[in-house]
Amino acid sequence: MDITHTWQGDLSVTLETPGGVSASLHQLTGGSTDNLKATYSASDTDSLAALVDAGVPIQGIWTLRVSDHASADVGKLNAWEIVLGS
Repeated sequence: MDITHTWQGDLSVTLETPGGVSASLHQLTGGSTDNLKATYSASDTDSLAALVDAGVPIQGIWTLRVSDHASADVGKLNAWEIVLGS
């Protein structure tokens, strides 16, 4: 995931499966650090591990929701992808 933003502590990011189950990836952390460039995996992100453990189907439309919880900053979602690994 690659988001340009001047205050990553304002951002929350959620990944939603085709079946409507959500996994929280980023929740208002990072303070005044610029930009959010991150890779998340089921081995180090509890909410993604729960999706794997639940056997969530991978086929279909996935949705990445980015929310800015402050009104003064602006940002841009540059890129994101899902990479299936072993």
